[in-house]
Amino acid sequence: MNEGYCITYRYHQAALEPCLFDFIIPLTVLEIFVLDIEDIKAESNRGQILLNIADLVQCTNIVTTKAVSEKDAEMFEFFYKRYHKTSRQVFVWCIDFESGLSAEMDRTMVRRFSQLQRLMGDQPIEENTNAEALAKSKSVRRKIELKDFEYDALLSYLKIKMPELCSHCDLPHPPKAKVLHRYAVPKPSWKISQYLLVSVLKPNNCIKYKHGGKSMYAMIKQIYVFTNPSGNEQTELLVHPIENLFPKDATSPSKDFRYLLHSLKCVIGRVEDHSVFVSPSNVVAVAAYRLLPNNTLSVAEGGVILRPYDYQSQLEDV
Repeated sequence: MNEGYCITYRYHQAALEPCLFDFIIPLTVLEIFVLDIEDIKAESNRGQILLNIADLVQCTNIVTTKAVSEKDAEMFEFFYKRYHKTSRQVFVWCIDFESGLSAEMDRTMVRRFSQLQRLMGDQPIEENTNAEALAKSKSVRRKIELKDFEYDALLSYLKIKMPELCSHCDLPHPPKAKVLHRYAVPKPSWKISQYLLVSVLKPNNCIKYKHGGKSMYAMIKQIYVFTNPSGNEQTELLVHPIENLFPKDATSPSKDFRYLLHSLKCVIGRVEDHSVFVSPSNVVAVAAYRLLPNNTLSVAEGGVILRPYDYQSQLEDV
């Protein structure tokens, strides 16, 4: 093989593997191996494979986090040891990890997921990529008139902090009334910080945000810039909330499935029909996601599996 080709191949392989264990495998592996979310036998070969992958993903989470704590180091040791233990059962040909076969085992495990190519072809994986190119492509748009449901949602949202706010329909307006007008400028994307850009289109349209101290997820429908009653420009995100269908629950019949889902740092949810407004300041990350086919993983329709791109080692419980 040509030496230059070898170097290029190794470079692309090195670039791909973090992506595999950060996003591609966590977002697809459950669909491949889970037939019934309430019937995952931990000691079965299928259960051991899932646990093996989840532990490797946990290790990847920790080494790619922004800052590794003492607790993270302890967790890494636990997951890595269990990963080796389950590997002996899953990969029966691997007798001695000290012989240098550990790396070969990792490559073999990647090859086991050739089905990923088919799944990725059906439902492309969305990542936090090309953000700068998207930011540069922002176009200047004219003001539009908000639809009735959008205006009503924005009015209700703003009145939480400004109870005296009036609708433009509530005539006559009293003197010095704070009136919300129904015109806004739609934006294709919005740069929240140096490292965080959101958009109405893929790949940055799935977000993780904070609401009442809890972690929530949503799909962005529109980004609106408008003049608020104080005369200042304000930006708000109109989103479809995502209901988390499988939070951690040790008493649920699907507790083993939920544990694996949490270990993969993934959320399976349903995109809701109604829309709400979210402040850009509450957005903490974008998320990679796949839309699930109907009747997949006990979700009849509207299902989505997502993984926040937040550099945290664990999925937050709240």
